[in-house]
Amino acid sequence: MGTLSATFKKTHNVRVEFLIYLFLTITTIGLYFQVGQFRFITLDTPLYVYKNEMVRKGLSLDSFIWAFSTLEVGNYHPLTWISHMLDVELYGLNSGHHHLTNVFFHIANTLLLFNFLNASSSMPLRSGLVACLFALHPTHIESVAWVAERKDVLCAFFFLLSLRCYLSYVKFPSVARYCAVFLCYILSLGAKPMAVTLPFVLLLLDFWPLARCNQFTASVENRRFISLSVVLSLKQIIFEKIPLLIPTIGSAFLTFKAQESAGYVRSLTSFPLYVRLENSIYSYWLYVCKTFFPVKLAILYPYPDAIPTEHLLLAILALGGLTVFFAKLIRNRPYYMIGWLWFLGTLVPAIGIIQVGYHAMADRFTYLPAIGLYIIIAWGLGDIMESSSGYKKLYTSISVCIAAALSILSWNQLQYWRDSIALYQRSLQVTANNYYLHTILGATFVERQRYVEAIGEFEAALRIKTNYVDAYKRLCVPLALTGRNDEAQTCFKKTIAMEPEDPSVHYNFGNFLLENGDMRASIEHFQTAIRLAPSSPLFYNRLGEVWLQLGERDKAADLFQAALKANPNFNPAQRNLQRMKNEVDGLDTKKSELKI
Repeated sequence: MGTLSATFKKTHNVRVEFLIYLFLTITTIGLYFQVGQFRFITLDTPLYVYKNEMVRKGLSLDSFIWAFSTLEVGNYHPLTWISHMLDVELYGLNSGHHHLTNVFFHIANTLLLFNFLNASSSMPLRSGLVACLFALHPTHIESVAWVAERKDVLCAFFFLLSLRCYLSYVKFPSVARYCAVFLCYILSLGAKPMAVTLPFVLLLLDFWPLARCNQFTASVENRRFISLSVVLSLKQIIFEKIPLLIPTIGSAFLTFKAQESAGYVRSLTSFPLYVRLENSIYSYWLYVCKTFFPVKLAILYPYPDAIPTEHLLLAILALGGLTVFFAKLIRNRPYYMIGWLWFLGTLVPAIGIIQVGYHAMADRFTYLPAIGLYIIIAWGLGDIMESSSGYKKLYTSISVCIAAALSILSWNQLQYWRDSIALYQRSLQVTANNYYLHTILGATFVERQRYVEAIGEFEAALRIKTNYVDAYKRLCVPLALTGRNDEAQTCFKKTIAMEPEDPSVHYNFGNFLLENGDMRASIEHFQTAIRLAPSSPLFYNRLGEVWLQLGERDKAADLFQAALKANPNFNPAQRNLQRMKNEVDGLDTKKSELKI
C-alpha cells in the first residue's frame, strides 16, 4: 500500500512539474513574442551589432580571435561577441531575430531556475512562483528586449547551468562533475563578468536548500539532501570553492582594465567614496521597492546630485531591519536569509562602489540578484498559507494572479521598447535631470534627420549640466544643418576649447568651414584630426578630397593611399583613387586624338 501511495505521489508531482514547465514557457512566449517586430535601439546596440565592423562580418576565424583579444566597449566578454557574430551569420542584421535570440535564452533561464529550485527543495509550487516572477517581472524587460544586453541573458544561462551542475556534484561528488561546474562558470564569465559572485552563491546554497554544512543541518527544516551527499564542515565547503576563485580574480582584473582603458571608471574626484556609498545603500532599497512596485521604469537612472538625508536614513533602517528580521529566522526558515544574502551579494559588482558610467542604478543589474527576493516572496507566501485548507489550490490561484498582474505591467512597459525615441521619451518622463538621456535622444533625432528636435534635446541637456561637453559636441552639427551658422561656429569653438584633443570635433568643424568656403582653415582642422587619430581612414580621405579640389593631385593621392593603408577596404578612398586614374586616362586619350 505504501509503495502504491509513493508511486501515485511521484506521478502526481511529475504531472504538476510538467504543467509548471508548460505554463512558464507559454506565458513567457506570450509576453515576449512581440519583440520579433522591434527595431534595434540606438543606445549601445550600434557598438555591439550593426556598426561594429567585426560583428558585421559574422563568425570567422579572424572575428573569433578578435572576440578573445579585444577589450572593446569596456568589457572582456568573448562569448557575448561570438553570440552576436553567430546571430549575424544566421540572420544578417534582422533586428527581430536578434531580439528573439534573447527571448530564447530568457525562456531557457526561466526553466533552468525552476528545475534547479524544484530539484533541490522538492517544492514545485514555490519553485514555480520564483521562476514565474523571474520570467514576467517588468524589471527584466531591459535584459531581454535590449539586444545589447545579450550578455545578461547569456551570462545567466551559464550561471544557472552551473547551479544545476553543482546540484549533480552535491548528489554524486566526482571530479568530472566539479569540472562541469568550473567550465560553466568560465562560460558565464565569458558572457558577463557579473557572474563573479557564483562561488558566494554556491556557499549560500550549501546552507539552504542543500544543507551540506554539519554546523547548520540540525536546525534546517528540509534535510532532504543529508542522505544524498556528504555533510561537511564549514571549513571544508569553503575550501571546496577555492579553485573557482582563479577565474573570479582573472575576470575581475580584465574587467577593471577594460573599463579603465575605455575611460568608463569614474575617479574619486568626480564621485567621492562617501557619495558612492550613499548611492549604493539607497540603490539597494530602490531595487527592493521596484521589485514589489515595478513602475516608472527607465533605461537610465541619472546619478543624483544629492540624496535627501531622510530618504537615506529610511533606506538604512529598512535594509538593516530586514537583515535583523531574516537573521532571527535563520534556524527554522533559512531561505529568507539565504534569499536576502543572494540579493545583496550578487548585486555587489554593479552597486557602484567602483562607479562606471553616468547611471546611479539599472534595472538590468537585477536580472540574477532579484532571484533572492523572489525566493523570499515565494517561500514567504507558502509559509503564510500552508496552514490553510486547500493550500495548494489557493497558492496556485494566487500565483496565477501574480503572473497575470506582472504580464499586464510588462506588456505595457514593452511597448516603449518598440522604438528608441518612445523609450527615451518615456524614460525622461519618469526621471529628473537626465542630461545624459536628453543627449542620447538628441543624437537619435540627428540620425533620423529631425534636426530641430535634436537641438531642443541638446539644449535641454545643457540647461541641466551647463558644461556637458558631449552635448556641445553633438549640438554643433544640427545647428549647422539648420542654417544657424553663427551659433554653430560659436559652438564648435567652445567645444574645441573644452576638449581640444577630440579628433571628431576638429573633423566636423573642418567640414563646416569647408561648406562655408574656408578651405584653408578647414585643412588645419583635418590635419589636427589626423594627428590626433592617425589610424582613421576617414580623416585622410576627407583631407585628400580638399587638396583635390585645390588642384594638388599629388597630395590628394598620397592621402588616399594613407587612408587605404589604415584600412585597405575603405571604399571612399578606393573610389577617389579610381576617379583620379580615370581622369588621367581620359586626358591621355584626348592627347592621342589630337596627335592623330
